[in-house]
This record gives sequence, structure tokens and C-alpha cells, in this order.
Amino acid sequence: MYSKNNENAIAFIPARSGSLRVKNKNIMNFYDHPLIAYAIQSAIKSRVFQQIFVITDCNKTADIAEHYGAKVPFMRPKSISGSLSPDIDWLKYTFKKFNKQKIEFDYFAILRTTTPQRKVSLIRDAYKMLRNNKNADSIRAVSLCKEHPGKMWSIKNKFLKPLLTNNKKVEFHAKQYQDLPKFYYQNSSLEFARKYCVTKYYSREGKKILPLVTNDFDGMSIDTKLDVENLKILINKKKIYLPKIGVKKYNLKQTRIYLKSK
Repeated sequence: MYSKNNENAIAFIPARSGSLRVKNKNIMNFYDHPLIAYAIQSAIKSRVFQQIFVITDCNKTADIAEHYGAKVPFMRPKSISGSLSPDIDWLKYTFKKFNKQKIEFDYFAILRTTTPQRKVSLIRDAYKMLRNNKNADSIRAVSLCKEHPGKMWSIKNKFLKPLLTNNKKVEFHAKQYQDLPKFYYQNSSLEFARKYCVTKYYSREGKKILPLVTNDFDGMSIDTKLDVENLKILINKKKIYLPKIGVKKYNLKQTRIYLKSK
């Protein structure tokens, strides 16, 4: 599991309870394992991280996480686990806890459960890119926009207003797609950053962010029920693959003694 250098990297897998669009998303059964198992196992198989932490407010999720090889250092407070809670809240809380526990590291990754098809090579490539670019604060996975912002509109005073203006002869919304500047949107597959992004900038990415451009399948995530079905279609057609789980299946229906707050 450990990287072969003198700089330490750790992984965070955020998994709060109470998902609205897909009920119990993080621990739902997905090809015989809870969804969170794939994030944990891809992190382990990458051999990049000294430690892998699941940050959750749910005892059942914590129990499942430890079953599949992650650590749960504490229970995430409900006050920073709402649907509108930004990542920086739990990151600052975690860093404060780790400082007291003397858990040292130089880099951290955020691996979300919603990208179960995440490739081990993606994690390794991101870590190598960040270590080799000393001026970069972080790396973020992005995908090329197909729904181009130059073709988007807002409604103001009952009339359409273009989101972007070109200030030239031909506005963006009147151009062909091939003639538009390239724009990228962040996806959920990977974030990698240096520790000081949180301690110095109070953000998860800092100021200088390297792009890790993913292909269409790598950037897909599960946010809705339709996303679940689309991902299953691609898996069944062998267009994408899930990481193999090297742990005995966790029985979601069994009665267990869940973890107490830490």
C-alpha cells in the first residue's frame, strides 16, 4: 500500500449519509459489494497511500469501510455533514484532529465513492504529476465540455441572456462547436493536493491547479438513478471495468455491532 519515497500521501474518501437523489448511495449494493468498496480497493491497489481514511457520519458506513481495508479515525459531526456542507469544512476539521493525533502527511487525495470505475493508473499518474511539478498546488480531474457554456443562457427580466459574450463579430452562441474555445468541467474521479492547500489557503485545491483530462468513461459518476443504470450498461457491455475486490463480500443485511463515535 505504501509509496516508495520519503513524502507521505494519504487518501480521503468522504461518505456522508443522507444522499437525496440516490438513497444510501455510498453503501448501496453494486455488483455484490457496497459502492464505497471500489474507492477503497482502488486506493489500496494503487500503492500510493500510507493510509486510507473514510470520513463519514454514519456508523454503518464506518463498519463497511473498515471491512474493506480503510480506517475511520473519528465520526464526522452532523453539523458539517449536511447536503450543503462544503468539503473544506470536513477537511479543516480532519486536519485539526490529525494535528492532535500527530498524523503526518505531505499530500492528500479525495477519492469519491461515486466513481467506482476509477483506474489505479489514474491515481498513480496524478500523484506522479503533482510530485514532479513543484509549482503546482494540486491536480483536479476534468472532462471536456460537450454542453458548451458558450451555448448556454440565463433568463433575466423574462428574456434570454447569453452566459458568455464574445465581444466580436460572431457571438459564441452563433458559432459552430468546432470553432469554440475548449472548456472543461470538474468531475468526481480524482483530486490530489499538497497539505498546505488547506492549512495556508483554506481550500482543497490552492491557487495553481494542474488539469488531469480524463476520457468520457473515467469521468462518469453516480449522482442520479439514471447514472446508476447507464454505468451498469457500460459495465455489462465491457466498455468499462470495476476494480477487483480482494475482500470477502460484506453482507449489507446482516446484523452487526456498529462502531461507536470516535
